Amino acid sequence: KGGYHRVIIGEIFNRKYKAKRKLGWGSFSTVWLCEELKKNRYVALKISRADNKANAIDEIELLQSIDKDDPRRNKIIQLLDSFNIRRVNGDHI
Repeated sequence: KGGYHRVIIGEIFNRKYKAKRKLGWGSFSTVWLCEELKKNRYVALKISRADNKANAIDEIELLQSIDKDDPRRNKIIQLLDSFNIRRVNGDHI
């Protein structure tokens, strides 16, 4: 229980993101290059460790707090979506 989710290249997340390759990792998550299938574009998908839900939730809340009308918003990372992944190791955000 806990730890990283073992992503398989080609795996589909939330019925719309297809994993292409690993971009990086850290102590609390991995980041994957994914194709957003319906919009035909690429996005970065960050998957938290199952034992790190509190930090993931804090990060989501921080990104959601960014003023949508701020003209500088396009200069920082933007949260497009968030969802829970339930797998063998536990729940990942």
